[in-house]
Amino acid sequence: MEREEQQRKRAPGGFLRQGQLLNLLLSLMVALTLAGSTNAVPAETISQSSPIQPISMGTTLVAIKYRGGVVVGADSRTSVSGYVSHRFAHKIAPLTDHTVLLRSGSAADTQQIAESARMTFLHRRYRCGIVPTVSQVAHWIRSTVYEESTEGVVSLLVAGFDPESLKSRIFSVSPSGALIEEKTFAVSGSGSTYVLGYLDHHVSGDLSENEAIELCQKAIELAIDRDGSSGGRFNIIVINGLGRRIVETPLESIVSETPVRVAGFASTSSPLKKKKNL
Repeated sequence: MEREEQQRKRAPGGFLRQGQLLNLLLSLMVALTLAGSTNAVPAETISQSSPIQPISMGTTLVAIKYRGGVVVGADSRTSVSGYVSHRFAHKIAPLTDHTVLLRSGSAADTQQIAESARMTFLHRRYRCGIVPTVSQVAHWIRSTVYEESTEGVVSLLVAGFDPESLKSRIFSVSPSGALIEEKTFAVSGSGSTYVLGYLDHHVSGDLSENEAIELCQKAIELAIDRDGSSGGRFNIIVINGLGRRIVETPLESIVSETPVRVAGFASTSSPLKKKKNL
C-alpha cells in the first residue's frame, strides 16, 4: 500500500517532466527549422520596423526674373513612383507678402518646412514688427534643411521681391542644405533637366512681365510633355513691389487622358495635352 501511494505521488511530477521535455523538443525543432531555412528573417530585422518611404513629388519648378519682379510657376502632379497620388497639388507656398517657396522632393517634408517657415515669419511680423527679406527667408530654410538633411530628401526654390532694395531674388536650396543665389532663373524637380537648354537660350536680364510669364508657362509645358512625373495643370504667380498676383492659366493646360490606338496593338491610355500657341 505504501509503495502504491508513493507511485501516485510521483506520477503528477513525472507527467509534468514529460510535458516540459515535449515542449523543449518542439522548441528545438522549430529553432533548427528556422536556422536551416534560407528565407529565415534575422531577429534584429523583425524587432526593427522598416522605415516608411516618403511620398516624393516628381515635379517641375521654374522661377524667372524680369524687370520689376519675379515670375514663378509649377505643375500640379504629385506622384509615388509610377502612381499619381494627387493631380492638383499646390507646390507654391506663400511665406510672406513678397516671398514664396517652391517645393519638390518629399511632399510631407516640404509641407512641414513651408508651414514652419510661414508661422515663424508671421510670428516675427506681428510680435516684433520684423519683415524678413528674401535672403533671410532663404537662409532660414537652408538651415532647417541642413539640420534635417537625414530625415528626408527635398529640393527647394525661394523666390521673391524686396520692396526696400527693389531687387528680385531667387535662391535654390539643395537636399544637402547648400544655398545658391541664381542670377536670372532657376529650375528644380524631375522635369527641370528637359527645359534647362530652352531657358538658357531665351531668358535674358531684360524681360518684361508678359515675356517672363510666357517663358515660364512654355517651360512647364515642355517639361510636362517629356517628364512622366510632371503633369496636371500649371500654376503661375507674379511677385513684385505690389505683392503676389496669381496668373489665371487656361483650362487647356489640364492634362486629359485620351485613348490612343496603334495599329497591331491593344488600345492604351496615355496623357495627351492640348497645345497652346504662345
